[in-house]
Amino acid sequence: LYAQDPKAVCLVRLAWVDLWAGDAGRADERARSALELAVNLDHLMTRWYVLTYAAIIAAESEDLVRLAELLGEAELLGKRLPLRYLMIVGEALRGWLDVCEGSPGGIERIVQSVARSRTDRESLHLTYTLLLLARARSMTGELQEGRAATREGLSLSHRRNQRYLEAELWRVDGELAYRSGETEAAADSLRRAVEIASAQGARWLELRALHSIV
Repeated sequence: LYAQDPKAVCLVRLAWVDLWAGDAGRADERARSALELAVNLDHLMTRWYVLTYAAIIAAESEDLVRLAELLGEAELLGKRLPLRYLMIVGEALRGWLDVCEGSPGGIERIVQSVARSRTDRESLHLTYTLLLLARARSMTGELQEGRAATREGLSLSHRRNQRYLEAELWRVDGELAYRSGETEAAADSLRRAVEIASAQGARWLELRALHSIV
């Protein structure tokens, strides 16, 4: 009931690698292949898992139309097979979509997702939901609250050696620091973002950081 098909899972995770490496088109193509496989298998857990990760890829690609479509499907599956660790990240992504579409109330959804990660001890995606929270705070001008989220995300990344979001967390931290008037701290954070992304081969994140520096 709770296992996942390894081919579908590895395909959608590889799609995320494609995106971080800088190829958004290939990432979307591979995520769609993973979802097609999951649908053909007619296995709820595999399909929901793939939908969740495909939604993350859509969010990071800034494809809001695709994100809304995937979240809608995932939420329907969640009613048939409730599973907390997927529901938590889905709630944060729905909140992020709301914020991007102009509804500041979406922040509360992300806050609730972060809180549930802590109380339910479902912390696999906590660094990612903190990243979404920091971005959302930035969009609504809550700069200090946003930096608190990036700092917590960075602390978790280091403690758990979960480094796949480290460059992006530093980038967002740098933008927030700059807007707060802390130009030296901003420059330091953004340089770290570029250096880490470059060392990881994460071209997508490196370009984001370079754009923020400009």
